[in-house]
Amino acid sequence: MTKPNLKTLPDLSRISVSTSKEHVPYAKLPEPKGWAILIEMARPKTESEGGIIFSDNVLDAQNYLQFTGLVVKVGEQAYRHSKFGDTKPWCKEGDWVVIGQHAGQQLMIGDRTFRMIDDDHVKAVLPDPSILKVYV
Repeated sequence: MTKPNLKTLPDLSRISVSTSKEHVPYAKLPEPKGWAILIEMARPKTESEGGIIFSDNVLDAQNYLQFTGLVVKVGEQAYRHSKFGDTKPWCKEGDWVVIGQHAGQQLMIGDRTFRMIDDDHVKAVLPDPSILKVYV
C-alpha cells in the first residue's frame, strides 16, 4: 500500500474547516496497528475569509465537524475480521468519514486533532464533504 503525501490529500478547507499551520510529516504520524484507523478531525473556522470573527452560536453550529474527519492511515488488519465477511473495506486513506460521538482515542499532534478508531466505528463515507452545511 502506497503511503499518501499529506500535501496531496483533500484540503480540509473544502468543508469550512481551518487547515493546520503546523506540518507534521506523514512518517512521523502514529502508525495504526491491527484494525485501527487514524483520522485527522475537521475543525471549525473561527473567522470568515474577510476577517470577521465568528460568534459562539456559529461555532456551536459547526460542532458536527468534531465527528467528521479525513482517513490518514489504516491498520493492516482493518476490515479483515470475519465479522465483515466478504465485503470490501468501508473506507480507505484519503476518504472523508463520519464517526460516532465517542469513537476512539483523541490524539493532539501539534495543533492538529486526530482520533485512533476501530474499523467498525466508521458510520459513513462522505464522497463530497462540501455537502455539509451550517445554518444559524
